[in-house]
Amino acid sequence: SAKELTEYVLSTTKYGRTGERDTHLQLGCPRFGGKFHFTRFESSHTEGAVKLLKSKLRHRIQILHGTGGGAHKYKSLFKRELGIDMEPHDELATVVTGIVYILLEHPDTECYTYVQKSGIPGSETS
Repeated sequence: SAKELTEYVLSTTKYGRTGERDTHLQLGCPRFGGKFHFTRFESSHTEGAVKLLKSKLRHRIQILHGTGGGAHKYKSLFKRELGIDMEPHDELATVVTGIVYILLEHPDTECYTYVQKSGIPGSETS
């Protein structure tokens, strides 16, 4: 069930060898009655991630949204092994859309921080 999958996702921050949930990025979403959780894993371990999902899914997810080359490269794997349609999205457009969403939903919250580091080419100030 969806509840079982949610309980599993929230029970840990590590999934397999490279999967990781970035808890510092989680964001409350009152409009949808929950939170956004950001989970990532190395593309080279996608087949292992699919096996993990296959063992944990008890209900049918129809669409999974992803960014980057892996979303295109492994689209057929997700369809074949899990029956899930992978919908690839442009990474930069997704970041910009996310920033706009955060600014609209959380207008009193800082959306990003820029820290200038020394030693990085182009970071010198005059």
